[in-house]
Amino acid sequence: MEQFKIEKLTQPLPLIARDKIEELIQNSTLAPGDRLPNETKLAQMLGVSRITLREALRLLEEDGIIIRRQGRGTFVRSSDLIIRNPLEVNTSATEVIESKGLKAGTAWFKLERTKADKTISNKLNIEVGSRVIILERVRTANEKPAVYTLDVFSENIVGRIEVLKELSGSLSKFLEEKYNQKIEYSLGRIIPILPGPYILDKLKIVELSPLLLVEEVDYNSEDKPIIYGRE
Repeated sequence: MEQFKIEKLTQPLPLIARDKIEELIQNSTLAPGDRLPNETKLAQMLGVSRITLREALRLLEEDGIIIRRQGRGTFVRSSDLIIRNPLEVNTSATEVIESKGLKAGTAWFKLERTKADKTISNKLNIEVGSRVIILERVRTANEKPAVYTLDVFSENIVGRIEVLKELSGSLSKFLEEKYNQKIEYSLGRIIPILPGPYILDKLKIVELSPLLLVEEVDYNSEDKPIIYGRE
C-alpha cells in the first residue's frame, strides 16, 4: 500500500486522517473485509501520530465504516452498513434557538458531581474514576421546552461545581470566557430515537414521537476533548 501523507492542515488532524482512510476505502485500496495495517504502519503511511490515528479510527468506527475484532485487528465493514453523519462545527442549543429568532432560556437545571465510568473515560480521554460534572438542563424557546441537554466534563476545568450556578446560556461560551477553554470543533452523530419517560416528562411531551439525539464530543485547539454532550 502506498504512503499517503497528510501535508496540509486545513481542518483538525483527526478529521483529515479519517478522511484519508475513508478515501483509501472508497478507491478500493482497502476493500470491505480487508484488515487495516497495524497502528504503527498506518500512522507512518498517513504521517500522523498514533494518538491522532486512534482518534481517526474511533470516528470511523462510530460512523460504522470500520469494525474492531478483539485479538484479530480492525477491518473495513461492508459498504451497505456505512452510515455517516459527523458534526464538525460546534453549535450550542442557545445559538440554534436564537438563530430562529426565538428567546433562549432554561426551565430546569441539575448539577451532579460523580466519577467517570468507562464510557465517559473513553469520550473525554480521562482515567476511569476521575471526577466529572454532569450538567442537565431543559432549554426553552420563547419559554416553551425545546431541548433536553446533558453535558459531562472534567471537574478540573472549573475547580468548584458551585461556579456553574452562574451559568444561564451556552456552556461552551461559559467555559471559554471563564476558563479559557475554547471549543474549536465537535465530532459526533445524529440518531433518531424514541424517548423514554424521563425525557418525555422533561420536555412536556404528551404523545410518544421520534426525536433526534445529537451525541457529540467538543474539542479544543489541541484536539483535547472538553465536553461530552447528548441533546
